[in-house]
Amino acid sequence: MLRKFIITLCVFVGVGQLAIAQENTDDASFIWANDFFAAGNTVIAKAQNLNDVFLAGDTVETKSSLEGSAHMAGRIVTVDAPVEGNLYALGQTIDVNAPVSGSLSAAAQTVSLDAELAGNLRAVAQIIYVNKPISG
Repeated sequence: MLRKFIITLCVFVGVGQLAIAQENTDDASFIWANDFFAAGNTVIAKAQNLNDVFLAGDTVETKSSLEGSAHMAGRIVTVDAPVEGNLYALGQTIDVNAPVSGSLSAAAQTVSLDAELAGNLRAVAQIIYVNKPISG
């Protein structure tokens, strides 16, 4: 995990911003080894066959299912597609509307779980809504 982070940091600093043909409204995004990296005001992951996503912005959202984990930070974080791995979310409002096969680690003012969670829930929030079962 640390290796991925260091490589990602080097890419952001060393290579700069690479543009890809995505339907995103983000300021900078690219795909590397089936992992999607994006930052901007509004960031939406719509590409198919993604492994992990790393999203940062004011509003961040997933619209396609992920084979790996999602790392999301923003004021409004929305998960609208299944996540096969873990979900790591940081924001003011976090809405999980699709199943997560791994665990959910979240820090926010409001966390809303409206889909099944197969793993554990680790949340730090003022308000937590659990509307579906947690298996972990």
